[in-house]
Amino acid sequence: EVENFISLQTTAKQVQITGGFLMQSREILQIGTEKLDAMEELIDDHPTNWKFVILTKHIHEIDAILVRLKKMKRNAYDICGRVSDKDRDTRIKNFQQYSRYTDLVVQADVAALGLDFTASNSEIFYTPPFSYEMYYQGTQRVQGPKQKRPTITIFQLRAKKTADDKVYTSLNEKKDVEQYILGRHRRI
Repeated sequence: EVENFISLQTTAKQVQITGGFLMQSREILQIGTEKLDAMEELIDDHPTNWKFVILTKHIHEIDAILVRLKKMKRNAYDICGRVSDKDRDTRIKNFQQYSRYTDLVVQADVAALGLDFTASNSEIFYTPPFSYEMYYQGTQRVQGPKQKRPTITIFQLRAKKTADDKVYTSLNEKKDVEQYILGRHRRI
């Protein structure tokens, strides 16, 4: 069981690294911008009035994404644990009702709480959640019954041949990553 826990912990660290960050001595270091660059390119490939919901796991990723979106002259807000319920509701209402609010950067754990992001045109998973339920609920927030757009595109930013591929494979097979790793006796 200790080996499985270490394997799960290693996978979590590898996924964080693919997002461009490394925790070292309790300090978060930005070690790359590849996913940020890919996200920017993806958004730039779409009309400027498109609305995106960007899901990720970590606050430092949210902060980096918000900085990048601001540089792109997009009007983005975060929805995460540090945002009060009142501010969260206001941000979602603004996103739903006003075209000038183009993007929401959402902590994946919060997205599973039944929030409505149906004003979006697309969703980007910046970092994959480890829980299939979180992943599924994240996709449903943009595809709910209030959705008026016929097609919503859901993008997964993946670093090839990394833990991202293993996590998304597990999620696409409708398995929680934790159970997938703990149920196996080899390292990923």
